[in-house]
Amino acid sequence: MASTPIEVYYDPGKTLTCDLYQQGSDTLAVGGVTLTEATNRDGVYDATIVNSLTGYYTVHVIENSRTRAIYDIKLVNDTNKYYSQAVGSNVQNVFNALINAIVGSINTAVTAIKAKTDQLTFSTANQVDATTIDNQDKFGYRINGTIQTLDSLHNFDPDNDTVDVGKINGSTSAATNLQYLNDAVIPLTVDDATFTPTTTAFETDGTITDDDTLIGMAGTWFNSSGDPANTGTYFIEDSEGTTTNANNKLKITTETMPAAPADGDVFVILGSRVR
Repeated sequence: MASTPIEVYYDPGKTLTCDLYQQGSDTLAVGGVTLTEATNRDGVYDATIVNSLTGYYTVHVIENSRTRAIYDIKLVNDTNKYYSQAVGSNVQNVFNALINAIVGSINTAVTAIKAKTDQLTFSTANQVDATTIDNQDKFGYRINGTIQTLDSLHNFDPDNDTVDVGKINGSTSAATNLQYLNDAVIPLTVDDATFTPTTTAFETDGTITDDDTLIGMAGTWFNSSGDPANTGTYFIEDSEGTTTNANNKLKITTETMPAAPADGDVFVILGSRVR
């Protein structure tokens, strides 16, 4: 029985556990596994699975006895690290975690602002009383205008209310999470110049040099000029880096697809260990 490490992504600074179910099964495979946040990578959590699990599973991220996110993962009963994938409908989980991070940052800022505005006095309606500023010219400064209440923002409900995502500009942690999301998406364009694509293999314009880097990841197809030959999501079973590949191309091997991809089709990897 191997101790298999896994990695998932969620809102930074949380106390989390995870449950694993085999895909297509409603029976708990392993539950209550502690997720530990990485020291320097906010929002990246690791866990160790000591059960002998091999195959495709869903990882349910639990906070306060409630499932907050669900990810797909392919496991082998060994000591290699395996990475969760936000694929298909589960892409929404990544955005939910990102929004939660933004909301948390907004709530912190709003609480600080509200503490200051609660100290203001209003002798005249909708007009802040003049205030003397220390270490300045000692003249009073008067702020005129309508005062907006902050109670509605202070009591923000992340499940039902909306967020002005433009506020991410002022949040380091939210910007970091957005970078993680962007880094996790890798577009690869099919190149048939030196290898004819099949229903299981194709060469791309990717620049990854090492072999096996993308094993267990998943991707979906796009085509800028029309519908691609394949639809849906496909797991990567092997990847050959540009150093090993005879044509100096990044070669991908997937589970069997309905049709061979065409030159120029784009295979977008949703979730990756490559940083």
